[in-house]
Amino acid sequence: MPTPIIPGQIANAAAWTAASTGGKEGFVRTLTRGQLSACRELLDRLSAVATQDITRDAFRHPALDPLIADMREEVMRGKGAVILRGLDVGAWSRADCERIFWGVGAHFGYITVQSARGDRIGYVRDEPDDPVRRGYRSSGELVLHTDSRELIALMMLQPAESGGESSLASSATIHNVIARERPDLLAPLYRGYRYHSSESGFTECEIPVFSNVDGHLSVMFFESHIRRAAKTQGEPLPPDLDEAISYFARTANRDDVCVRFMLEPGEIMICNDFVVLHARTEFRNSAEKQRLLARLWFNVPEGGRPVVPELHVRSRFFDERFDPNLMKRA
Repeated sequence: MPTPIIPGQIANAAAWTAASTGGKEGFVRTLTRGQLSACRELLDRLSAVATQDITRDAFRHPALDPLIADMREEVMRGKGAVILRGLDVGAWSRADCERIFWGVGAHFGYITVQSARGDRIGYVRDEPDDPVRRGYRSSGELVLHTDSRELIALMMLQPAESGGESSLASSATIHNVIARERPDLLAPLYRGYRYHSSESGFTECEIPVFSNVDGHLSVMFFESHIRRAAKTQGEPLPPDLDEAISYFARTANRDDVCVRFMLEPGEIMICNDFVVLHARTEFRNSAEKQRLLARLWFNVPEGGRPVVPELHVRSRFFDERFDPNLMKRA
């Protein structure tokens, strides 16, 4: 890998803070009555089409197109995250909510598989009998991290009895803080390390936490996967990287960096995994309230962020082994 160009202070829309966004409301777009009517028109028009066969071109409406385009611009070239509000899950069927979720998502990229199950709509919920124990299928805390795909979308269908608070943090802001306070830790973060997971095993290359292509700062960070790779290989992390990823995690969780909020029923959150980190706190279900979110993962073959090839290694694993639609697209 060539020697990375490490930028100084980053000053663009992606370098937001908890104060500059005003909290959750800084990410929100709200559906108008006319846009909700457009959603109903599209559902009626596409009633004979299976949810996962709904395409971007099919899910178009003059009342919705400008909103979706604005949301995509924010995710791809703005703050890196957006929250769509306005769907009443009590008034719409779960099937209709998921069809709208899929239809909106189809405008952001290719919706792809999330696990060995081959699921393109995943469900974030507690599955005590899950043999793999993926984090999103448990009730435990998920600390600030990025997933293996370029984009992720979540739709809250049912909150838990308690807990399950969401968080977002800007990778550019984290970079700015480290560059200002501990610039010596940037080099190991740009060097990175191998990843390990229960489904994909080891990556063959080191994946940088921070990388820079043509002035575009990108991130990939899942601390437990990095530490598990070192442990499974029977070797300690390099001391400078060990300190750097701990400092990165602490910085990401600072109150002046991180935005914390509850995702409410019917809200859709779409994040650029190369721009922001996301998290959720531990939650507790009851007989009446079982936490449930629908989830989409995306590749962005057209108009995606320019990144080093190492950031696509983990997503290629899922594509090659678990995506039954890959050959149809080739």
